[in-house]
Amino acid sequence: MKHRCRLSTEAICAAGREAQRVFGAPANHLGGAMDQAKIIKLTKHLHEEARSALLNDGYQRAHELIVAHKAKVDRIAENLAAIGSLSQAEIRALLSCPRK
Repeated sequence: MKHRCRLSTEAICAAGREAQRVFGAPANHLGGAMDQAKIIKLTKHLHEEARSALLNDGYQRAHELIVAHKAKVDRIAENLAAIGSLSQAEIRALLSCPRK
């Protein structure tokens, strides 16, 4: 189970960099560097082969999620560009997520 949580965290860290690639919208290097530093910290105890496999899995999962939900991300981006900020309720409505 701990391995699964680490993979999820790495996928989240990879998602920002992957989103920049998928949407063709590179951000500043600081954000990517911070994500990379987090990934290194999470995997520094692993052997190179295990680290590489885990990172590849994280980037692949990030890519799959971004591509699968690209339309939702586009809706959020369009609304943010139009009004500048969104509440949790507005984001949930754009994502069509039920309230927990």
